[in-house]
Amino acid sequence: QANELVAGQLDRLAERYKQVGTNKDWNSMVYSKAAKLIRGLDFVLTCSDQIRSRRGIGPKVAEKIDEALATGRLARLERMQSSTRGAVLDELCSVHGVGAATAAEWIARGVTSLADAEERGLLNERQKVGARFAEDLKLRIPRAEVTLIAAAVREALRTVLLNEGVPAGE
Repeated sequence: QANELVAGQLDRLAERYKQVGTNKDWNSMVYSKAAKLIRGLDFVLTCSDQIRSRRGIGPKVAEKIDEALATGRLARLERMQSSTRGAVLDELCSVHGVGAATAAEWIARGVTSLADAEERGLLNERQKVGARFAEDLKLRIPRAEVTLIAAAVREALRTVLLNEGVPAGE
């Protein structure tokens, strides 16, 4: 659906601005709020003029909405993602325990990759574990497998609770 496509693009742009940090937090908030507004619409968005009068939809946001509707993408987001800094941010932020602020700080220190951060001894214990399993955490688990795991956890919890004298609730 068009609304979800536009909202998704705006959310990704907001997240990228958040990762970049500095004085871009305002941009992050504006695009994130616009995405939320678009997801809440009860009609299919075909152009920004339909919501231009709503609070938070200024000229730049409207321009991004129209671009996403016309092309399915945002050139600014693609430029940010394809930059060297963007690639390093993505790599560092993919590690559990490394957020946008930490990644930006490391990049300011000259870090150019996760391996570089590891070599410099910048990772704490939690981040080291995150780095070790970063690729595994990116893999999607099939829904059927998730359902089986959830059932096993529920059954184990039920058994523990019954052994502790807690009545089973359905």
